[in-house]
Amino acid sequence: MAIVAALRSEAGLWSGSAATGAPGLRMPDFTVECRNDPQQGEVPVRFGWPGRMHSVLELIDRWEGDEDIYFRVRADDQSTYILRRNRDSGVWQIHFFHEDGEQ
Repeated sequence: MAIVAALRSEAGLWSGSAATGAPGLRMPDFTVECRNDPQQGEVPVRFGWPGRMHSVLELIDRWEGDEDIYFRVRADDQSTYILRRNRDSGVWQIHFFHEDGEQ
């Protein structure tokens, strides 16, 4: 299955889009907009789908795996998300979601 990623730079913001998500999970039109931070590198500022974009209120954590970079963020819906970007393809996925108030 081919994965398509598009990146563009506009005034310091990067936008990446994923044609597919995890195996079996279609994520058409999923987009992550990033800014370039001098200390942390690429940092997500908005993500979602057309008509349902979320602003990142807080970058809680960032770490790197062998193939991916992970970002734990709190969004404007007060939920916590882990966004994952593949280093080779540039494809973004939502790796984890925790709705506020869940245990």
